[in-house]
Amino acid sequence: MEDADEVIMESSDFTGNSDGGGITLACDAEVRDCSFTENQADSGGGISAYGTWGSHLYDLRIHGCSFEDNRAAWGGAIYLGHDVDVARLEHCIFSRNVGTYSGALYSYGPELRVNDSAFLQNASDENGGAICLTSGVEVASFTRTTIARNAAVAGGGIVSAAEILSLTNCTLVDNTASAAGGAIACTAGVLTTINCTLAGNRAPMGGALAAGIEGDETIDVSSWRFVNSIFWDNADGLGGLDAASFSHCVLEADDL
Repeated sequence: MEDADEVIMESSDFTGNSDGGGITLACDAEVRDCSFTENQADSGGGISAYGTWGSHLYDLRIHGCSFEDNRAAWGGAIYLGHDVDVARLEHCIFSRNVGTYSGALYSYGPELRVNDSAFLQNASDENGGAICLTSGVEVASFTRTTIARNAAVAGGGIVSAAEILSLTNCTLVDNTASAAGGAIACTAGVLTTINCTLAGNRAPMGGALAAGIEGDETIDVSSWRFVNSIFWDNADGLGGLDAASFSHCVLEADDL
């Protein structure tokens, strides 16, 4: 949908679509109370939002939607291209989506805000079991969101190269990575958690958090900040975070 100024979709079901997945958007759009199930595409099994280089920036709002058992190479459930200026996701559920790169959500766009949502049992063949944030993302914020039982090579929950990644009142539990960052792996940028719980996450390097995914990167974590957060029962808990700031946090001995 490229010619419209704005698209509004409400209370619709998109099931079993292939060769393009559920819907493709290239304009301001609002998607409310819709379900996306067992769709397949190259990018964004449920929703693919994109633009062409030099086209106008647009906003995407997704509210109260479910994404289940979708598949894609880039973003099993949602793909956000570089022309999505601001993407806002609220009260959404992502479960059992699979992607080669990012099981549920893959974002290039400058700003991503996710509130009151859940990412459950998503998987990636590469990095970002639930979420992949590329270097094109300037700000990504997650609030009151659960990221649980997702799996990937690096960043079982989230892999991020965003300039700023912040999580507030979030729960990240039982995520796994076969290489690094059971819950979160960051390859660049600034990471902040406030009032978050990271527990039961697993990876050979940084079960809870990893600065890098190869083990030999030099990443500046001096501006990373963790406030009122709990790190508990994470295998090889914190990878490469000696210079980060922890304030009023609870850390189990194995996470130190």
